[in-house]
Amino acid sequence: MPAYFEHYGLKEPTGKHHTVHAFAAGDPELTVWEHMNRDPEKKKNMMAAMTAIVTRMPMTGSYDFSWVVAKGEASPDRVLVVDVGGGNGHALQAIGEVTPGLKLDKCAVEDLGPVVDEARATAKGELAKAKYVPVDFHSEQPIQGRSKIPHNPRLFAFSCWDW
Repeated sequence: MPAYFEHYGLKEPTGKHHTVHAFAAGDPELTVWEHMNRDPEKKKNMMAAMTAIVTRMPMTGSYDFSWVVAKGEASPDRVLVVDVGGGNGHALQAIGEVTPGLKLDKCAVEDLGPVVDEARATAKGELAKAKYVPVDFHSEQPIQGRSKIPHNPRLFAFSCWDW
């Protein structure tokens, strides 16, 4: 890390390029995830670690999503919960398991393209019904809309750690 600050000065990265991770990996022009995708084993381990975090930091118990179910009935086309940076959907699945009536086919997992492709391919049960949306976190939010629900609840559990 000292070499990073010697090169860029004492400031934090302001975008997805020229991050400490990318600098240390040898190519600051690539994003953290472009580096991660170069090594399938490292990517696989990262996805497994994100899933394992749920056992240490539960996604449920501190917020009641039942109001979303009730409001969602008034807006049948509305996406109800958006899990931003959702990886393989483990948080959305946990929320669905403790929220009676929450239909995961009315929810979405957003992440980088290769991540949602893998998540969609491996999802089972109710989670397989969720929408899987590739997203660039530095661009406009792709899930928009107006309904009687003023906002979609958006879960940002662990999506900002690498930016």
